[in-house]
Amino acid sequence: MFKNELKKSMYGMTPIFVIFTICYFLVLIFSKDSFDDRMVQYYREYMETLEGELDYEKEVFIENEYERVIVTMEINNELVMNGQNIDLEAMQYAIDHQSAFDIIYEKYNYLSGLESKEEQVFYYDLDWQNFFEKTSINYFEIFILIIVALYSITLEYYDERNVMIKTSYKGRLPYIVAKQNSLLFLAVTFSFVFFLTELIYMLFTMDITMLSLPVRSMTEFSGLSVSLSIGEYIIIRGLYHVLFCMVTVLIMCMIGLFVKRFQTGIFIGLVSMVIPLALRNIADEKYTIWIYSVHMSKDMAICTYGVNGVWVAVVLMVMVYFINLLLWCGIKHKF
Repeated sequence: MFKNELKKSMYGMTPIFVIFTICYFLVLIFSKDSFDDRMVQYYREYMETLEGELDYEKEVFIENEYERVIVTMEINNELVMNGQNIDLEAMQYAIDHQSAFDIIYEKYNYLSGLESKEEQVFYYDLDWQNFFEKTSINYFEIFILIIVALYSITLEYYDERNVMIKTSYKGRLPYIVAKQNSLLFLAVTFSFVFFLTELIYMLFTMDITMLSLPVRSMTEFSGLSVSLSIGEYIIIRGLYHVLFCMVTVLIMCMIGLFVKRFQTGIFIGLVSMVIPLALRNIADEKYTIWIYSVHMSKDMAICTYGVNGVWVAVVLMVMVYFINLLLWCGIKHKF
């Protein structure tokens, strides 16, 4: 029964899945980085000087550079407003380096506040920031999971086929168990393939010798409650990825059992994707982070919930699994 349900769920979906996987890989390769090339050049130059653990010499360098960039900008702006002459060479240096130094100075203040000296490390992290930003949300994967799960469950309500299925014993509890198990298997398979795609992209574009460096040295991961290397973080991220996919297919299965129509289920599924994105800019920042991280961003979820998020996902998955059993079999069914 499991094999049959697996075939039904994947009927006509294999080509779509292959196309979506290829499209995702191409998007990773060709999507534009979020940093300006000129800023990246100066940031890289700073990192050549600052790379390694934060120490007294680097603190002196940063404070001197603060005078040379930030203070120079402030003084020269005042001189311009007063109609006085300015040092054009110093001003040009400050203008060129300001964007890169703003990031450096923010990072310096952040690293200085970390308790662990092992995490007070400068390294060129812009490539890793781009990688995590590009792979944090996979719309191709979410979309295909919604289609597969809803198609699989609503298919049984087409022409009231569910009535005929439920007349046999195996058409009740064993049937919905096999149905959900097949969807969970597909969710794990899909998530593994997409995660493997991300790893292949990482191997070809990133400096993998940096995998042992602390991930919390990047300011974007200040919310992370545990100390992890970049490599360890990617592994935990992969676990979140798998659990997210498993929870997604079960929730879509539940929606399908409620609405019983593929088109209506697709509409609800797509709305559940769009609303968190629309809520990112609302005033209540805490609520926005919660709703967005729960629905979409792996990195936001990890930084918000940490290891506890894994247990929350497992509990949610078990709850939805048994709710789906009740919806298909009926409340009075004896398990």
